[in-house]
Amino acid sequence: MISNKIYLYDGTFSTLMDLITQLLAFKTKPLNICNQNNYLPSLLDETIELKLDNNFDISKIKVTKKILKTIYYVYLSTDEHKELIIYYFLLNGLKYQDKIFTMRNLKCVNSTLKIAKYVNNENHKLKGFLRFQELENHILYAEISPTNNVLELLSIHFMKRLKNEYWIIKDVGRNTYSFMISKNTIL
Repeated sequence: MISNKIYLYDGTFSTLMDLITQLLAFKTKPLNICNQNNYLPSLLDETIELKLDNNFDISKIKVTKKILKTIYYVYLSTDEHKELIIYYFLLNGLKYQDKIFTMRNLKCVNSTLKIAKYVNNENHKLKGFLRFQELENHILYAEISPTNNVLELLSIHFMKRLKNEYWIIKDVGRNTYSFMISKNTIL
């Protein structure tokens, strides 16, 4: 019987990076990496759960900030194969560093750059089109329904732009919120 080995992680960026660095350290090329919260088991699947660190120190990965930012944007996407794309991009990124961005002939690079651009464009569009309404208690409130999980990116932007205001942004589809409750604090 042929089985598909699937590596599971808890859905956070930190544990995904820990999983990928462990796979790279053991020179393991996974067939699939899945968020355990979205994983639907199959009879042919063999799931593998490694002991992962949710407080993984991202500085342990010896790549440039540009590579890490690009990987993070892919992580925020809704692409169903994003974990494998990140794995192979990071594998090559460790070897070639920023030269990786010119290697569009590699499928993982081409996919990574397209997805990261898509996430960045959606974030940029929402920065321009997001409209707040003022609630009775002088708190600004806005709702978004993005394709990708760009709430954190938007929050960082509005924390700088509306630093003297209290605001709430709700991602309707994911039922998550971000809000400024005091100066320079977002949750």
